[in-house]
Amino acid sequence: MPVFLKCAVPLRNLAVPFILLVLAAPAAGMPVEGLYEVEVRVQGQNPEQQQAGFEAALGKLLVKLTGDPQRARDTALLKAFGDPEALVQQHGYTRDPSPYPGRGPLHLRVAFDETQINPVMQRHGVPIWGANRPGVLVWLGVRDGGEGRLYSPEQDQHLRALAQRAAFARGIPLIFPLMDLEDQANVAPEVFWGGGELAATLRKASGRYGADAILVARLNRRDADWSAEWMLLQGDARDGWTTSAQDPEALIGGGIDRTAAALAEAYAPRPGAAGPGADIVLLRVDGLGSVEDYAALRRYLGGIDSVASMLLRRAGPGFVEYDVDVQASRAVLRRELSLGGVLSETRGGGDGFGATLQQRLHYQMR
Repeated sequence: MPVFLKCAVPLRNLAVPFILLVLAAPAAGMPVEGLYEVEVRVQGQNPEQQQAGFEAALGKLLVKLTGDPQRARDTALLKAFGDPEALVQQHGYTRDPSPYPGRGPLHLRVAFDETQINPVMQRHGVPIWGANRPGVLVWLGVRDGGEGRLYSPEQDQHLRALAQRAAFARGIPLIFPLMDLEDQANVAPEVFWGGGELAATLRKASGRYGADAILVARLNRRDADWSAEWMLLQGDARDGWTTSAQDPEALIGGGIDRTAAALAEAYAPRPGAAGPGADIVLLRVDGLGSVEDYAALRRYLGGIDSVASMLLRRAGPGFVEYDVDVQASRAVLRRELSLGGVLSETRGGGDGFGATLQQRLHYQMR
């Protein structure tokens, strides 16, 4: 991660490293790096322009922390924070590459102090979508006046960087396939562009990456116009849409935004859905084979956003039961427990599993 200086000195080497990119590492409900960091385009570096940048950055931070684009226009909440500059830990500037030195778009990168942000959010009843979020594997293809081809790590660095920047703004961790011999054998260009059983093919080919969702992007360029066919796969669910734009940045940004909205709808806590003590769920986990398994399970559950607290009810050979205080909703908790392949949900309960079907969840440690 880059180092930020609270100064007006351009940080010229931040163009690529500040966007999270994961290659081939299996996802496990992936942690978002830089959750309290955002980037905004600015006109210059004078005090007025910098202050305007801080104000815009705070609005983008609220969207990133909640998954709700409307929060950028929540004037009451924005006003409650006071002067945005007082919330800034570090900031720096960078320019996009340009054929004309010093004339590329200028960006202000801001790291906010979460110890000042979180209390204001809590006082106003705005829940924060934590750093453990679903990892999204991106299968990308490009058709530029000829036959369609698949994403190439060497050839498509610019498109990958655009996707990374858009995903960083929304706090969505992306994974890109290696496109090694195994990927090329599993996903041929004619299958990717031909349709048919594409969803089934990609689900199978994506297994090696352990992603929580799969985003398919088929980009088409005709002269100066861009269009795209998108498909988002989450478990057995599938959502498809098309977009068009005058440039690839807007095209890809729009696709990532819609993906982020779908993931936030499924996983982000919503105001008023529940609060601490509003929903107690009895959670049983079987298949624990060692003391280390018990400790690992507790660490895992403690990192889940919708878990406000846990009270040990019973433990025995190979199993444990907790009363879990859910601060979002039971449905959100179930979706979060599905991330990362740590637990698999089972039907029914063991001996003494005392709770109604609506109040209990039963899982097996993988």
